[in-house]
Amino acid sequence: MQTIGGHSVVLEAEPLTDFTERSTVTSLNALLLSVLNVDSRLVLGTILRWSIGKEQVSALFADILCRYSLSLPELVTVRSDNGSQFVARMLREFLAEMKLNQEFTRLAPPSRTGT
Repeated sequence: MQTIGGHSVVLEAEPLTDFTERSTVTSLNALLLSVLNVDSRLVLGTILRWSIGKEQVSALFADILCRYSLSLPELVTVRSDNGSQFVARMLREFLAEMKLNQEFTRLAPPSRTGT
């Protein structure tokens, strides 16, 4: 556990190591969270897990901030869907304290998404 901006953040996460260990679970869908720089398309960090909560999202952003803090632009916007791990008060406070703007994507009708 590490403290960043007064928040305790767990930087260790349970990795997705064995697909067979979850064969008795009702959902076999693993989740992938990737953080991208939209200008350069550089992948700044990823998480692949059976479930991703606000703690794992905070840990990922803490790791990214530690690795890229010197090369981040002054204004950084985190754009995500409105999943519970992104709207959680803990994560919103963490991002605000780290001076990161948060923005949520809007649903688009199928005609706009190409489906």
